[in-house]
Amino acid sequence: MATRFGAGSVVVPVDYPVSPAVPEPAPTSANSGDATSAVPNAAADPALVPGADPAAPALAPGAVSPDVAAQVGAQVKEVTREKPFSMVALTAKDLDGTTAMIRARDAEGRWGAWYPADPIETGPTDGTTADRAGTEPIYVGRTKDVQVLLTHEADTSGHAREATATDLSAVLIDPGHGPSDAALSSIAAPLSDGGPKVITRAQWGADPSLLCDKPTYDNGLSGIVVHHTAGRNDYTAAESPGIVRAIYAYHAKTLGWCDIGYNALIDKYGQIYEGRAGGLGKPVQGAHAGGFNQHTAGVALMGDFQSQPPTDAAIQAAGRFIGWRTELAGLNPLSTTTLYSQGTSYTKYKKGAAVKLPTIFAHRDVGKTACPGNAAYAQMDRIRKIAADTAASATRRSPIAANSDVSQDDSNQSRNSDTSTNPIPTQNPATPTSPRTTPATGNTPSRTSPGPEAASPGDR
Repeated sequence: MATRFGAGSVVVPVDYPVSPAVPEPAPTSANSGDATSAVPNAAADPALVPGADPAAPALAPGAVSPDVAAQVGAQVKEVTREKPFSMVALTAKDLDGTTAMIRARDAEGRWGAWYPADPIETGPTDGTTADRAGTEPIYVGRTKDVQVLLTHEADTSGHAREATATDLSAVLIDPGHGPSDAALSSIAAPLSDGGPKVITRAQWGADPSLLCDKPTYDNGLSGIVVHHTAGRNDYTAAESPGIVRAIYAYHAKTLGWCDIGYNALIDKYGQIYEGRAGGLGKPVQGAHAGGFNQHTAGVALMGDFQSQPPTDAAIQAAGRFIGWRTELAGLNPLSTTTLYSQGTSYTKYKKGAAVKLPTIFAHRDVGKTACPGNAAYAQMDRIRKIAADTAASATRRSPIAANSDVSQDDSNQSRNSDTSTNPIPTQNPATPTSPRTTPATGNTPSRTSPGPEAASPGDR
């Protein structure tokens, strides 16, 4: 049984001047502590920024890929904390036009590979504007030192635009550890109604004190969104639950979302983690795909899959879980669904637009993002096929939370952490109490193409 798992976070202001940076700036000190551990060598990790030399000093020739070196306004800052941490994220009032990368130093003083820190493309709810922008939290391994490299878009004259991230802060997260972290798969139990084994919130150590609101339930489920969490791929099974705890602490506390954004997370070992509170078999509204959080569930593959594909264990687990969830909701994994955009700055679809999508689609299909990465996106049809096989083999025929008000475009569908050390800056957590929009019902021929189709709102 899990015991103490507190995810400790500290926020360190990172002052980036607009003028050019020096190659190796002085460290910025955070709070004190002790102990040190080696950071896993990330040089061989396909998730790293391509074309970069981890051994080179920051901003030195060859230190970063040529396309990054060609950008203007590059700044680098070193952030140090005596107490080790393993997850890093960046927050600012506005990250628009800013590109960030992060790398960590190991116990022998060697710098690891650069990893992109992609902006989060969602807010606490589709009806709420976030007070502060943030990047995805990056797992860097246990370390005391990181470097953050920032570049800005160029204006028409080729000069750097005025930096928008002038109040940038680095969020350093220590997810803690528990005695059962390496053996959670042995205590995970199958979901009811023939579902796969899942590691519950209690088992992975979700701190209940971070919850600041009750779950919001939609009136049904229309689709599943596949994500990746970004960051390194070379984590161990024992480190996996700590990554989940760190994402939870960052989403719930630092960003003020009250809970983790994803409904479920799946690591490279095929372990499935219960995400957002409220019940995996219920239409709990998450915070994972801005403009399309309503009537969807978010499933995140843990790691960066831009160039490296997810493991077979992760794909199989994702397909089985999604197959169970879609069958439970009466959805056909190989069919399509029509969702109505809630707008927001995170999607290309205007508010009210009807968008025809596969029942199981990727975050990039609706968001301004590369998530879940090119290599994972290439596996979407395989995930759909595993999900369909799982749903077809189910013996249960009594759905929970049936979609009485949310239809699918298929006439043949089967059935209807210790956070007290350094306080996080005060946020105003959103309370998702806005009314939910119910899509109109209707049937159209099914299709299985991976991309969305936009229709006129008048077709509703």
